[in-house]
Amino acid sequence: MGNKSRDDYHSINELTGSIRLVVKGSLSELEFESTVLEDSPQGCLDIEPITYEGKTVSFKVKGLSLTLVGTIDGMQIKFEIDKILLIKRNDGNIVHRVYCETPSKCINQREYKRFSLGCEGTAVIGNRMKASCTVRDISYGGVGLGISGKLQIPVDQVLKISIFPDLRGNSDTVNVSGRSVRSLYNEEKDETDIGIKVTENSPQLRSLVTNIQREQLKKINHDNNLL
Repeated sequence: MGNKSRDDYHSINELTGSIRLVVKGSLSELEFESTVLEDSPQGCLDIEPITYEGKTVSFKVKGLSLTLVGTIDGMQIKFEIDKILLIKRNDGNIVHRVYCETPSKCINQREYKRFSLGCEGTAVIGNRMKASCTVRDISYGGVGLGISGKLQIPVDQVLKISIFPDLRGNSDTVNVSGRSVRSLYNEEKDETDIGIKVTENSPQLRSLVTNIQREQLKKINHDNNLL
């Protein structure tokens, strides 16, 4: 398959490897990760079954908005999904089959969805300065925080962040290392907003994001009987 430009349309069948499924309900938005399987029918994509706490998730609830994000030729593509069914293939494997007849274009989108947090933390900037901060949002790949005062934080500055979450009594410190991708001073709040891309794998951060998603999934389950 030859390389396509950002303005070309793509079929869902061109996706391979890892994908993200974004599920929007009336009150919450969740993300699931899965892997594309081989030999999908045209206009469909077979993926590894998505589970939660040992149960396979059903996506038959009315009112859900489903989108799938993957990569084709190094470009991120988002597909609007018609439906997702749990099926047994001819080879005997149980899969989630994603139906999408409409081609899609390249998008500009963060690699991971961010979740609001709003807890306290500390930031070590380089090896020089340590400051208290507010951790506004997190994702599997990044952290957004605010530090009081006007700071000059260059792009690619190394930061080490300690997050002090309080999620259902879980107050374990989460340590993250990364580099700044943006820094903007908010004069009205006298605060510097900093966006950080995580550069080292942090199982603690992934666990925290997963716990936040679990709380949101419980809300969807309560309202829509998703599971």
